Order: sequence, then C-alpha cells, then structure tokens
Amino acid sequence: YWVVTRYEDVKVVFRDNELFSPSIALEKITPTSDEANAVLARYGYAMNRTLVNEDEPAHMPRRRALMEPFTPAALAHHEPMVRRLTREYVDRFIDAGHVDLVDEMPWEVPLTVALHFLGVPEEDMDTLREYSIAHTANTWGRPAPEQQVAVADAVGKFWQFAGTVLDKMRKDPHGHGWMPFGIRVQQEQPDVVTDSYLHSMMMAGIVAAHETT
Repeated sequence: YWVVTRYEDVKVVFRDNELFSPSIALEKITPTSDEANAVLARYGYAMNRTLVNEDEPAHMPRRRALMEPFTPAALAHHEPMVRRLTREYVDRFIDAGHVDLVDEMPWEVPLTVALHFLGVPEEDMDTLREYSIAHTANTWGRPAPEQQVAVADAVGKFWQFAGTVLDKMRKDPHGHGWMPFGIRVQQEQPDVVTDSYLHSMMMAGIVAAHETT
C-alpha cells in the first residue's frame, strides 16, 4: 500500500483508474489460515467486489445505478436522525468535563448512522454492529493463528445474517435506505446489481462506516 496525502496527488489518483487500481483495497493484511478458510466455506462466505475495490468497466455502471441515495436531496432525509442521535450521545457526557471522545461517540454513532442509511431494521442493528467488528479484524487486523478460527466463525455468521436481513428487505423493498434502493434497482438491472453484489455491499458498507469514519 502507498499512502497519498497531498490533495493534488489524491485527485490524480482518483482520476486515473488505469494507472491506479483499487483492486487490493480490501485485501487482507494477514493471510487466512486453511482452518479459518474451511470455517468460512461452511458458512458459504463469498465476499465479492464492491464499489471501493472494483475496476472498470464494471465499476461505473454500478456506481451510476446505485448513487441516488448519496445525493444531497436523498441524504437530507437522514439529517433529523443524525442530529437526534448526536445530541443523545453528547448529552451523556456534556457535564463530565472530560471525555474520551472516541469511546463515547465516534465508536458507535457512525455505525448507527450507516445502519440507518443502509435501511437495516432497528431490531437487527445490535447483531450487525457486533459482527462488523469481527469482519474488520478479518480484513485489516492481525489475528494470531489461534484467533483466526474464532474470527472466521463470526465473519461467517455476519455473512449469513446479512443475507437474512437482505431477504427481509426483499419482501418490502419500498422503504428508505441504500439496500432497499439497490433491491429496486436490481429488479430493473439484474446484470448490473447482482445478488452477490448486494450481499457484499451490505457487509462492506457496514464495516466501512464503522472503521473508516
């Protein structure tokens, strides 16, 4: 990996998709052991390319198809929830005088916002929040060999549970959220937005919001 820090350099990288590829953006730092891979296989784990690690020509058609929920008008729908949630967390520590802000706010707030943005039902949020931490360790962490099987087990459960939540959304895909929107797009463009793609984006979106934010 190379870290690009200058603004002008960042723009060059983003604009030249032939010279700079995102294909390894989600490659694991620590290779998975055979035992851990066997655990993932038992769960049918099949994480695929997503918007963040997909090259052309597949990337742009999917980006165009799935970007409407990111427009200012669509994002405005979430603003009252974000303000309410932020106030609730600030109210918890405002009188303390001193606080570790990461522990008290950014650890949970971005992930909760992301789950709302994705359209995840409230009753499924706690489970997905728990599994997302394991998926982060699986991708960017350095779990010891004896830890990899336990991490793989949690990631496999994450994969299956994400699929269950998507199936629930498919029964009523008319609500707000990126995943219900993706399901509606899939009905019109099944070759662009596949089942595997939706499943992978569900997991990637949750983890990205929790870890990178």
